[in-house]
Amino acid sequence: MTLVNGIIEDLICGMMILFMTYRLIEFLRGYDRITPFEGLMFALAIFPVWSAIAALLHFDQPLFYGIATRRNFYLYLLGPFVFYLLKKKITSTVELRKSFLLAGVIATIVFYATWLRVSPEQYSDTMFVGYNSLKGGYIFKFIVTITIFPLIYFFISYFTSKKFYYLLFTLPFIHLLIFIRQDRSTILVTLFVLLFYFVKEIFTHSKARYLFNFFLGLIAILFLIEITDYAPSEQTIDKYRNLWLTVIGAETSESSTNVRRIEVIKVWPDIQQHFFFGNGDLSTRWQDGFTRIYGYFFPSDIGLIGILYVYGLIGTLLLMYQYVFAYKLSRKLKPLRQDIFLKSCIYFLLISFFDSLTAGQTVFFPANSTILIGIMYFYYFRQQSAHIRILKI
Repeated sequence: MTLVNGIIEDLICGMMILFMTYRLIEFLRGYDRITPFEGLMFALAIFPVWSAIAALLHFDQPLFYGIATRRNFYLYLLGPFVFYLLKKKITSTVELRKSFLLAGVIATIVFYATWLRVSPEQYSDTMFVGYNSLKGGYIFKFIVTITIFPLIYFFISYFTSKKFYYLLFTLPFIHLLIFIRQDRSTILVTLFVLLFYFVKEIFTHSKARYLFNFFLGLIAILFLIEITDYAPSEQTIDKYRNLWLTVIGAETSESSTNVRRIEVIKVWPDIQQHFFFGNGDLSTRWQDGFTRIYGYFFPSDIGLIGILYVYGLIGTLLLMYQYVFAYKLSRKLKPLRQDIFLKSCIYFLLISFFDSLTAGQTVFFPANSTILIGIMYFYYFRQQSAHIRILKI
């Protein structure tokens, strides 16, 4: 399965590089202009080369290996590709909305079916199964990112339409996230963003009514806790205690959390030594990669610090600028913010940003953010085009 996924990723990356080349040729021959969003995205194409040069300078790794090991970074070009498809009316925001929701629902059904019918222990030697005693032993490491979009969309739809069934639609996704996948950082980030949406978009416009409903809900929850005699297990308490201990840099009782802490300690001297431009990424096909130097180490394990290790402070700031660009864009899209799909993309992007701090989404899963920014930019592009047409009239 990993081999098949790798081949598919390589094919998509190749197609995206061809697409970027095609767009640049269009621009140079005067057939079409490059928008600021496309210019920003195409400029990011230098980063696999950046990483390769850093690894050459600091570890003597040949350039070929350095570029090859970061080749999946070019998946980020799916962002300008989606924008181009929308601009040329090859697809539409309606079709994208349906595709995102359908993909999330299908993935959720598959995850539930797997969880109910397959024992993860029999696949314990694979990459998609992990072990954590605090999470109940062996668990499937489902990639739940695809299921978070429907959760956000239905959550926003409920408060926009006041139709209760939308709130019911969120329950399978919440259950999957909290009780099956059990990824603490993703749980906390998602719940924080949903709460942020509620306070910013709903509560502030009707404080008295929602404050009353909040306390009514709180009383109902306390009543349920009382009649069921529920108390969180020691394992549940330990899971989130360990997350806090990791944040403050303390040792925990959980081996997987301690491993990440040890990874940071191992690489911190090299981060300090090459603070501005980074150390680059090593290929496992060249002298066993990082294993030869640090033992167990993957930059993606340590999130933003991993990005800092690979690209340094300057590279990290340049990569994270896409979120500054998106924030400025969202400010210009206020007249369109009642569009539920657009609003869902904005809040999903906020989750991607916070996830980058712990999992390095921006670099190690780059398409997650750029596709959403591409959709947002299309709304802005369409808004500006309509404004120009009005002025011409």
